[in-house]
Amino acid sequence: MQTNIDNIYAAGDIAEYKGYIGGLWSVATEQGKVAGNNMIGAKDKIIKKPTAFMMSAGNLKVFSIGNVCLDDPSIKLHKYIDESKGKLSKYIEKDGKIIGAILI
Repeated sequence: MQTNIDNIYAAGDIAEYKGYIGGLWSVATEQGKVAGNNMIGAKDKIIKKPTAFMMSAGNLKVFSIGNVCLDDPSIKLHKYIDESKGKLSKYIEKDGKIIGAILI
């Protein structure tokens, strides 16, 4: 989590790491631990894990996990709609593997 400036570290909801912005409390706290350890001389590294997001607002429930960014042209999006139940599912595939999902 060291920046390109000596003795300056970045961690938190908007800290970018190798083009990835976690934007979640769990990611931010892990970044903070790594940054703090490295400030005192450790050589810790962030291990990128699939992150999950869950939100409820009234009758709307949203869940996502993994990589849900669609800016990579090699990514395939699979969408399933069940209008009778008011559900939408999107699965993100890359190289034959599901790498993320959004459930609404």
